[in-house]
Amino acid sequence: MIGAWISKEEKELIDKALNKGFSEKDLFILGAEYVLKNNLNKFTFNEEELKKHFSKETIEKAKELLQKALNDAEKMKLIRSKNKNTVLAALFYVASTLSRERKTQKEIAEIFKTTEASIRNTYTLFI
Repeated sequence: MIGAWISKEEKELIDKALNKGFSEKDLFILGAEYVLKNNLNKFTFNEEELKKHFSKETIEKAKELLQKALNDAEKMKLIRSKNKNTVLAALFYVASTLSRERKTQKEIAEIFKTTEASIRNTYTLFI
């Protein structure tokens, strides 16, 4: 249980993070503000925009893979240090492969405005 010694602003940040699916353990390890500003906001994506490029199955698989990675402390450390577009590109590369939606690294790199090499160097976080 989160203590009563926190400010109202901190409490609001914690509530937002908990409502978005982060556990109290996540908040303890990473800090609510960090999670919200550097991870939650960083790795959210506009689903309507993604539907233009990916199937519903791929988008759902990407959500599942991201949640799994964010719950792994070791992967979380690595993800924190990466560029948002690179992480999302790698995530959707793996998700599209697993859902049998054929997208090349080049196609995905163009969608997320990153490089194929960045995808190759990052996608292993999600397998």
